[in-house]
Amino acid sequence: TPTLCIEMAASHTYFDIYRNYQAPHQYQGVSGTKAIVFAPGEESNVDWAYVERIASLNPQITFFLLGVFNHSESFPANIVILPEECLNNANALIAHSDLLLSPFSKSIAGKTGLPQGIYAGAFLNKPIISSQELNASQLNNFLYLPEAEVLGDISGRFPAILKNDLFVSQNSWLARLEALVPAVARHDVSVVILIHNNASIIARCLETLQQHCGAYI
Repeated sequence: TPTLCIEMAASHTYFDIYRNYQAPHQYQGVSGTKAIVFAPGEESNVDWAYVERIASLNPQITFFLLGVFNHSESFPANIVILPEECLNNANALIAHSDLLLSPFSKSIAGKTGLPQGIYAGAFLNKPIISSQELNASQLNNFLYLPEAEVLGDISGRFPAILKNDLFVSQNSWLARLEALVPAVARHDVSVVILIHNNASIIARCLETLQQHCGAYI
Protein backbone atom coordinates (compact mmCIF):
# COMPACT_ATOMS: atom_id res chain seq x y z
CA THR A 1 0.00 0.00 0.00
CA PRO A 2 1.50 3.37 -0.97
CA THR A 3 2.22 5.72 1.90
CA LEU A 4 2.19 9.49 1.56
CA CYS A 5 3.85 11.90 3.98
CA ILE A 6 1.82 15.11 4.16
CA GLU A 7 3.45 18.30 5.33
CA MET A 8 2.22 19.90 8.52
CA ALA A 9 -0.50 22.53 8.11
CA ALA A 10 -3.00 24.40 10.28
CA SER A 11 -6.72 25.01 10.38
CA HIS A 12 -7.67 28.35 8.86
CA THR A 13 -10.97 28.25 10.74
CA TYR A 14 -9.31 27.68 14.14
CA PHE A 15 -6.45 30.15 13.67
CA ASP A 16 -8.68 32.72 11.98
CA ILE A 17 -7.31 36.25 11.62
CA TYR A 18 -10.81 37.59 10.93
CA ARG A 19 -12.26 36.27 14.19
CA ASN A 20 -12.39 38.13 17.51
CA TYR A 21 -10.98 36.08 20.39
CA GLN A 22 -11.72 36.73 24.04
CA ALA A 23 -8.62 37.80 25.95
CA PRO A 24 -7.28 34.82 27.94
CA HIS A 25 -7.23 35.21 31.71
CA GLN A 26 -3.65 33.89 31.72
CA TYR A 27 -2.56 37.31 30.41
CA GLN A 28 -4.30 39.32 33.10
CA GLY A 29 -1.89 41.48 35.05
CA VAL A 30 0.93 40.92 32.55
CA SER A 31 2.46 44.20 31.49
CA GLY A 32 4.89 44.61 28.63
CA THR A 33 5.39 42.38 25.63
CA LYS A 34 3.93 38.86 25.57
CA ALA A 35 5.77 36.24 23.52
CA ILE A 36 4.49 32.70 23.07
CA VAL A 37 6.18 29.42 22.18
CA PHE A 38 3.62 27.04 20.66
CA ALA A 39 5.06 23.53 20.43
CA PRO A 40 2.49 20.74 20.92
CA GLY A 41 4.21 17.42 20.33
CA GLU A 42 7.51 19.14 19.50
CA GLU A 43 8.89 19.76 22.98
CA SER A 44 11.85 17.41 22.56
CA ASN A 45 13.17 19.63 19.77
CA VAL A 46 13.02 22.91 21.68
CA ASP A 47 16.40 24.60 22.03
CA TRP A 48 16.19 25.28 25.77
CA ALA A 49 19.50 27.13 25.88
CA TYR A 50 18.14 29.55 23.28
CA VAL A 51 14.90 30.04 25.26
CA GLU A 52 16.71 30.76 28.51
CA ARG A 53 19.23 33.05 26.85
CA ILE A 54 16.68 35.19 25.00
CA ALA A 55 14.51 35.41 28.14
CA SER A 56 17.49 36.50 30.26
CA LEU A 57 18.42 39.17 27.73
CA ASN A 58 14.86 40.50 27.48
CA PRO A 59 13.38 40.83 30.99
CA GLN A 60 10.73 43.23 29.64
CA ILE A 61 9.17 40.34 27.68
CA THR A 62 7.15 37.55 29.28
CA PHE A 63 7.61 34.26 27.44
CA PHE A 64 4.68 31.84 27.64
CA LEU A 65 5.36 28.18 26.81
CA LEU A 66 2.32 26.45 25.34
CA GLY A 67 2.62 22.69 24.95
CA VAL A 68 3.30 19.70 27.19
CA PHE A 69 6.58 20.70 28.79
CA ASN A 70 8.36 18.54 31.35
CA HIS A 71 11.41 20.74 31.81
CA SER A 72 12.64 20.31 35.36
CA GLU A 73 15.41 22.92 35.37
CA SER A 74 14.69 26.38 36.72
CA PHE A 75 13.82 29.13 34.26
CA PRO A 76 14.27 32.90 34.39
CA ALA A 77 11.36 34.60 36.15
CA ASN A 78 9.88 35.92 32.88
CA ILE A 79 9.22 32.42 31.50
CA VAL A 80 5.75 31.01 32.23
CA ILE A 81 4.85 27.38 31.52
CA LEU A 82 1.16 27.22 30.72
CA PRO A 83 -0.77 24.12 31.85
CA GLU A 84 -1.63 21.49 29.25
CA GLU A 85 -5.33 22.40 29.21
CA CYS A 86 -4.40 25.79 27.74
CA LEU A 87 -3.86 24.00 24.43
CA ASN A 88 -7.66 24.06 24.12
CA ASN A 89 -7.41 27.84 23.97
CA ALA A 90 -4.32 28.07 21.77
CA ASN A 91 -5.91 30.32 19.15
CA ALA A 92 -6.87 33.01 21.68
CA LEU A 93 -3.52 32.82 23.48
CA ILE A 94 -1.64 33.34 20.23
CA ALA A 95 -4.07 35.97 18.94
CA HIS A 96 -3.56 38.11 22.06
CA SER A 97 0.22 37.68 22.17
CA ASP A 98 2.63 40.22 20.69
CA LEU A 99 4.95 37.78 18.94
CA LEU A 100 5.58 34.09 18.41
CA LEU A 101 8.97 32.58 19.22
CA SER A 102 10.08 29.44 17.40
CA PRO A 103 13.21 28.27 19.26
CA PHE A 104 13.89 24.88 17.72
CA SER A 105 16.97 22.81 17.06
CA LYS A 106 18.01 22.01 13.51
CA SER A 107 16.57 18.50 13.78
CA ILE A 108 12.98 19.70 13.37
CA ALA A 109 13.34 22.09 10.46
CA GLY A 110 12.35 20.62 7.12
CA LYS A 111 11.31 17.14 8.27
CA THR A 112 7.57 17.38 7.68
CA GLY A 113 7.15 21.04 6.93
CA LEU A 114 7.43 23.90 9.38
CA PRO A 115 7.04 23.80 13.17
CA GLN A 116 3.39 24.11 14.19
CA GLY A 117 3.99 27.45 15.87
CA ILE A 118 5.09 28.99 12.56
CA TYR A 119 1.78 28.09 10.93
CA ALA A 120 -0.28 29.26 13.90
CA GLY A 121 1.59 32.54 14.23
CA ALA A 122 1.51 33.23 10.51
CA PHE A 123 -2.20 32.43 10.23
CA LEU A 124 -2.84 35.05 12.94
CA ASN A 125 -0.43 37.60 11.38
CA LYS A 126 1.93 37.58 14.35
CA PRO A 127 5.57 38.65 14.18
CA ILE A 128 7.62 35.45 14.23
CA ILE A 129 11.17 35.10 15.53
CA SER A 130 12.87 31.82 14.68
CA SER A 131 16.19 30.32 15.68
CA GLN A 132 16.18 28.42 12.38
CA GLU A 133 16.24 29.81 8.87
CA LEU A 134 13.17 28.64 6.98
CA ASN A 135 12.35 28.55 3.30
CA ALA A 136 8.63 29.32 3.29
CA SER A 137 6.94 30.93 0.33
CA GLN A 138 4.64 33.91 1.03
CA LEU A 139 5.57 34.01 4.75
CA ASN A 140 5.63 37.59 6.04
CA ASN A 141 6.62 39.09 9.40
CA PHE A 142 9.42 36.56 9.86
CA LEU A 143 12.79 37.24 11.52
CA TYR A 144 15.62 34.71 11.50
CA LEU A 145 17.62 35.14 14.69
CA PRO A 146 20.20 32.34 14.96
CA GLU A 147 21.60 33.66 18.23
CA ALA A 148 19.54 34.99 21.12
CA GLU A 149 19.98 38.72 21.56
CA VAL A 150 18.41 41.83 23.03
CA LEU A 151 15.22 42.46 21.04
CA GLY A 152 14.47 46.00 22.14
CA ASP A 153 11.27 47.51 20.78
CA ILE A 154 9.46 44.79 18.79
CA SER A 155 7.84 47.41 16.56
CA GLY A 156 11.34 48.39 15.49
CA ARG A 157 12.04 44.82 14.41
CA PHE A 158 8.72 44.61 12.57
CA PRO A 159 7.90 48.16 11.42
CA ALA A 160 5.03 46.97 9.22
CA ILE A 161 2.91 43.86 9.83
CA LEU A 162 1.89 42.38 6.49
CA LYS A 163 -0.97 40.01 5.81
CA ASN A 164 -0.28 36.31 5.31
CA ASP A 165 -3.41 35.50 3.29
CA LEU A 166 -1.53 33.69 0.51
CA PHE A 167 0.55 31.71 3.02
CA VAL A 168 -2.69 30.65 4.72
CA SER A 169 -4.20 29.68 1.39
CA GLN A 170 -1.22 27.47 0.58
CA ASN A 171 -0.78 25.89 4.02
CA SER A 172 -4.22 25.16 5.43
CA TRP A 173 -5.41 21.57 5.86
CA LEU A 174 -7.86 22.32 3.07
CA ALA A 175 -4.95 22.99 0.72
CA ARG A 176 -3.30 19.69 1.78
CA LEU A 177 -6.58 17.86 1.09
CA GLU A 178 -6.86 19.44 -2.35
CA ALA A 179 -3.35 18.22 -3.13
CA LEU A 180 -4.32 14.67 -2.16
CA VAL A 181 -7.48 14.71 -4.28
CA PRO A 182 -6.64 16.83 -7.33
CA ALA A 183 -9.56 18.17 -9.30
CA VAL A 184 -10.31 16.91 -12.80
CA ALA A 185 -9.80 19.80 -15.20
CA ARG A 186 -13.07 21.10 -16.67
CA HIS A 187 -12.53 24.79 -17.37
CA ASP A 188 -16.25 25.42 -17.75
CA VAL A 189 -16.82 27.94 -14.95
CA SER A 190 -16.79 31.72 -15.29
CA VAL A 191 -16.07 33.96 -12.30
CA VAL A 192 -17.20 37.54 -11.75
CA ILE A 193 -15.39 39.45 -8.98
CA LEU A 194 -17.78 42.11 -7.72
CA ILE A 195 -15.27 44.59 -6.38
CA HIS A 196 -13.48 47.64 -7.68
CA ASN A 197 -10.84 50.13 -6.64
CA ASN A 198 -8.98 47.74 -4.31
CA ALA A 199 -6.08 46.19 -6.17
CA SER A 200 -4.72 44.16 -3.25
CA ILE A 201 -8.01 42.34 -2.59
CA ILE A 202 -8.58 41.75 -6.32
CA ALA A 203 -5.07 40.29 -6.60
CA ARG A 204 -5.71 38.02 -3.63
CA CYS A 205 -9.01 36.84 -5.17
CA LEU A 206 -7.33 36.05 -8.47
CA GLU A 207 -4.42 34.18 -6.88
CA THR A 208 -6.57 32.09 -4.54
CA LEU A 209 -9.07 31.35 -7.30
CA GLN A 210 -6.26 30.14 -9.52
CA GLN A 211 -4.80 28.01 -6.71
CA HIS A 212 -8.02 26.38 -5.48
CA CYS A 213 -10.26 26.53 -8.54
CA GLY A 214 -7.87 26.68 -11.48
CA ALA A 215 -9.06 23.32 -12.80
CA TYR A 216 -12.61 24.63 -13.17
CA ILE A 217 -12.14 28.18 -14.44
